[in-house]
Amino acid sequence: MASEQFRYNDREVTAEKLKKWLLSNLPNYVTSLKTVAEAKEFASEKAIHKVFLFTDKKKTPPIFQALATEWNNKLRFAVVNEEAAQALQMQEMMEIEKLPTICILENYIGAGDWEGGIKYYDGE
Repeated sequence: MASEQFRYNDREVTAEKLKKWLLSNLPNYVTSLKTVAEAKEFASEKAIHKVFLFTDKKKTPPIFQALATEWNNKLRFAVVNEEAAQALQMQEMMEIEKLPTICILENYIGAGDWEGGIKYYDGE
């Protein structure tokens, strides 16, 4: 994959301006899920694992965007904000007990929507 070049045009280089420039040029391959139907549609693609971030943040964290960029077409990434229309139903469906939580839905050909199994990241 050829990388695009983004020119930094500001004359002054400060940490804050550089951070803003980097974040504005970071690709976003993360799907924002608001309903159970969207989550089921997202999970329906077989043969690729899905990574879900359940969070109380309004914006997708840059580190999650960077992971989605690095693993694009190898994993699918989605974020569920606690203010999403059906966030509680999605949390119950995936057995999320606290925020933030990252979980991986292992999906494979022939599996039902949630048959692949859900693995939770526990920080280790």
